[in-house]
Amino acid sequence: MKLFASDYDGTFLRKKRSANEIAHNIHQVKKWRKSGNIFAFVTGRSITGMRLSQLRGCVYDYIISLNGGIVIDKHGVIIFRRRIRQEVAKELIEIVQRKTNYYHMTDGFVGHYNSAFTFGKGTYFKNWLKVMSHVSPRYNLKIEDALKRPVLQITLSLPSEEEAIEFVNILNKNYGEELSAYSNNGYVDISAPNVSKATGINSVAKIHNIETRDIYCMGDSYNDISMLKAFKGFCPIETNEEIKKYAKKEYANVGNAIRAIRV
Repeated sequence: MKLFASDYDGTFLRKKRSANEIAHNIHQVKKWRKSGNIFAFVTGRSITGMRLSQLRGCVYDYIISLNGGIVIDKHGVIIFRRRIRQEVAKELIEIVQRKTNYYHMTDGFVGHYNSAFTFGKGTYFKNWLKVMSHVSPRYNLKIEDALKRPVLQITLSLPSEEEAIEFVNILNKNYGEELSAYSNNGYVDISAPNVSKATGINSVAKIHNIETRDIYCMGDSYNDISMLKAFKGFCPIETNEEIKKYAKKEYANVGNAIRAIRV
């Protein structure tokens, strides 16, 4: 038995993807699982934020969400969860509010969402409305109510990837024993300490007694580095050079990577 873990945004769903590519990815995942192997999505998103309906029936065994902060199986059962200490979460929210007007916190399923964006007319505005119609019912808690629930992740958006990386470095330096912070294409994901995509994958591997040599993963951003280093890591060909140096091979898409392993 082997395990393949795929990042979601930018990897399974590449920015320049086509409908044919998505179908190809799904087809290869089905073949992979039919052969008795395990497939998992591993993402910085919350579970409800993944909008899995757009994957047209892709079947998975696990979702490793919030950069490893929570893991659920295909039936929705939580098999692992690690929270940010409540006192730390309250302090972080105050810092985040001074930094940006676009942030949210979640327990993996519901939470608080804050956005002060203004949009013009056009396609992007319509797409944003579709996203918010899905997200808002699950992220409509008041901030004080969200802080009473387990806070597994706080996410904020900054103007550039450089600013996100700088802020991550500050957080990890000042709160190193209280959190794990990651940069993800201009976003900053703040999780519980000692949480990463690699730890999330390991929690799944232990359930099935899968050895490290039989674990494969694919990702494209800074929050994927932990798993690219820990396992047989791949990346999409358009990934930036800083991330590529941690990957053993490059593939056009997830389907091609899985097919190469199966051969």
